Amino acid sequence: MPNEPRFETLYDLAQVDPPNLLFLALSAVAFAVALGALIVRRRKGQKLNVAVFFTAAFALVLAVSVLSVWDHHRLQQALRDGHSLVVQGLLQSHTVQQRAAYNPSTKRYDRSIAESFYIADVPFGFVRDGSAAGFTNSGDAVVELVNGQVLRVRYVEDTPGDFASRRILRVERLVVPAADAATRAGNG
Repeated sequence: MPNEPRFETLYDLAQVDPPNLLFLALSAVAFAVALGALIVRRRKGQKLNVAVFFTAAFALVLAVSVLSVWDHHRLQQALRDGHSLVVQGLLQSHTVQQRAAYNPSTKRYDRSIAESFYIADVPFGFVRDGSAAGFTNSGDAVVELVNGQVLRVRYVEDTPGDFASRRILRVERLVVPAADAATRAGNG
């Protein structure tokens, strides 16, 4: 249909590989080795302190890895099954803030970049760190977002209505035909 708007995809979680699969495999192997050492030491009647410590530490690392991969899969499934919410409209109040918080344990400042914006009346915000599944505008190519762009965002809310739990699954930008862009530039 000629009058239907065309959107270009800026980010799509469906096209992103699950994180940490190698790390997950290595964590599982390390946990299995530590658990095996714990069992052997117990059977031999040896002290278990170090074996218990390493088994617990690798179990924690394995749990974090499993949760990361599971979360990524869960969000991709929501996108595939059409269980995401959709908002479309002008990008407004886009801000990027550099933050620094003093960490007394390391005696250094931990730095991060926070980004937030509205689409229609729906607020979004995240820290650019790349550790969470979904759009965090981190990685090799940061997406340049500009106030006034028409965006369509697909997202889920881990807690309905909670701003902090919104996870962006796909970001699309309205493609303005060259003739329309030239007309707008000439009139503006």
